[in-house]
Amino acid sequence: VTVDGLVVHGGWDGIHMRDTRNATISNSRLFTGDDALAGDFWENVVVSNTILNASANAIRVGGRNVLFSNMLIYGPGESEHLTSLRTQLEAGFQILPNRAGAAHKHTAELPVDNMVLSNVTMLNAGTPFYVAYSEDAPYSARSLGVGRITVHNLTVLGAGETPLYVSAPPANPPKPPTLNPVPLTLQARPPDQPAPAQGHRPVSLPTLPRAPPSSPD
Repeated sequence: VTVDGLVVHGGWDGIHMRDTRNATISNSRLFTGDDALAGDFWENVVVSNTILNASANAIRVGGRNVLFSNMLIYGPGESEHLTSLRTQLEAGFQILPNRAGAAHKHTAELPVDNMVLSNVTMLNAGTPFYVAYSEDAPYSARSLGVGRITVHNLTVLGAGETPLYVSAPPANPPKPPTLNPVPLTLQARPPDQPAPAQGHRPVSLPTLPRAPPSSPD
């Protein structure tokens, strides 16, 4: 699959792919009433040089070996949601877990893994980084889990009350996301539309595996 130079205004999801491998999305502009990029079981996918504006989530995907690079993500949405009429950009990057037993034939039934965000700017995203598949999160049933997520040079301006959120069941913890030592700028906005709109309670606490003790070496 190759998508280049696509422009979308309104509607539901801008690009929704399931069970898709070896895809490239580039030089596109998506101004959508729902999610801009959505789907699960992505494999070997590159999204680059693209602008996302959404009235739900900018990125809501699950997959392996997926690169998002050189992107601008911003809200509120220019095209309101078709049923709720909202324009709030809820999440900039949200995991949609691969689920056991889901219909797929071109990609492997494996956890989300090796997803990379590089040189991404997010403006006015309620929860810029949202990785959740615990019981209080949407799409938690039959989750295969979450592996490596790496973030290079993420700049966030105008985040909500929960700019970074990671939550998982203790029996199936994620690998801690890697935030490389490059600028991460958070400028919180007033709590006009707080975190519960994203599907979790504000009293929920992230569940991360404990780091092993440091070696003397």
